[in-house]
Amino acid sequence: MGWNAAGVVKVHDTRPPWGSRVANFAPRTKPGTRRQRRAQKLMRRRRRRQSIAAALVALVALVAVAVATTDRSDTHHRVQSPPATDHAPGVWRRATVSIAAQPRSGSEDDGSFRVECTPSHRAQVDPIVAPRLVSHHVHEFFGNTSTSSRSTYATMRRASTTCSASGDRAAYWAPALQTGGGRYVRPERAIFYYRNRPVEYGETVPFPPDFRMIAGGPDSFPHAYWTCDGESDTGLESRRDFVPDCGGEEIKAHVFFPSCWDGEHLDAPDHRSHVAYGLDADGNIDGTNPESCPTSHPVKLPQLDFRVQYPVSDGSGYAFADGEVLPHADFWNTWDQRELVAWIEKCLHGGQSCKLADGEARRQSPQ
Repeated sequence: MGWNAAGVVKVHDTRPPWGSRVANFAPRTKPGTRRQRRAQKLMRRRRRRQSIAAALVALVALVAVAVATTDRSDTHHRVQSPPATDHAPGVWRRATVSIAAQPRSGSEDDGSFRVECTPSHRAQVDPIVAPRLVSHHVHEFFGNTSTSSRSTYATMRRASTTCSASGDRAAYWAPALQTGGGRYVRPERAIFYYRNRPVEYGETVPFPPDFRMIAGGPDSFPHAYWTCDGESDTGLESRRDFVPDCGGEEIKAHVFFPSCWDGEHLDAPDHRSHVAYGLDADGNIDGTNPESCPTSHPVKLPQLDFRVQYPVSDGSGYAFADGEVLPHADFWNTWDQRELVAWIEKCLHGGQSCKLADGEARRQSPQ
């Protein structure tokens, strides 16, 4: 405040500029409005998420209906699962093949091929029953030299073999044989026959890659048995359910594996139920020379005849490491798959009797 020339009191205007005053007079946001807007935004976002979730649920339901319809309409044994991967062999998986196996009379001849293998190693492991663990008893291994508790299909495929066919990198094993005093007996050799049985039924399908099965053991006679060298290996009259005294001949342990498959599983929880023995004309089980496969297991695989010969003539008092006198055996298909398919086509489908050695097949007269 001051005096001007006319003596009038002059008051200094200390108010802010007009623009500032207008700004000060702008209506203020009401309390709570900003929180309400934020809540509304969150609600809209939540509704969008719920809509997307509902759409996804509807899409999954449509896909499930379509798959179920396709499965019901498929009359063949088709499996749509991913291809085989490197994994522990104890894991149950489905096969990766497409099969339409139907009984067809007279489709093939009684062909076969044989592979001879020397012992590879002895160890207390079983990669089928006890992967990555110590097994219940000691086993004798043939074929693949790398078989261990931690083996996978990929590691087995890279390994060497003790078999006469270089492409046979499969693993074969059985409990180790012991004397009455507990000493292990090293086998002399093993011979594995792959046969077209039942002959006049369907077409023999190669073992799928990574296929596994077990056969034999207690109560498995006459599919598992003993003979003496020089006797018939397959005749019922020469089969024994005890370790024999063969005089001057050597003893042999035999296991016939089932040749009928469910067409779907590479393994089973018990490692047996995905396969079955064939049937004779009356519908009875015939593990040696069947005429057909049961409807539950309609796909014909090669009949695997597992034979192990020991440098022992009198086996009285001998037993396997599991405490049994009848053998059981394990098979894991880690063949070079192209070679396996080729030999099945040449020998089993072609009605030939072949002996595989150094990767070549030589014609043999039927046994």
